[in-house]
Amino acid sequence: MLDKSRNELGALLYNRCSYVIEEIQRVQDAVKALKARKLEKFGKLMAQTHDGLRKKYAVSCPNWIFRWRLQKMIPLY
Repeated sequence: MLDKSRNELGALLYNRCSYVIEEIQRVQDAVKALKARKLEKFGKLMAQTHDGLRKKYAVSCPNWIFRWRLQKMIPLY
């Protein structure tokens, strides 16, 4: 349905709408991962959220990028 409106929306709005749709599914998947105590899966979903915000929604900033890179260096045990 969204793809039919791609030209009408333009690249920025299309990408943001696409991100929202993907994020809804990601949140549902994250809830399942947390309930199952699959922290690695949850972490991957959070990484996808950040990538989507940066690439599709265009709202990241240097502080968030730094924090994300730092977090990836510290293992979760």
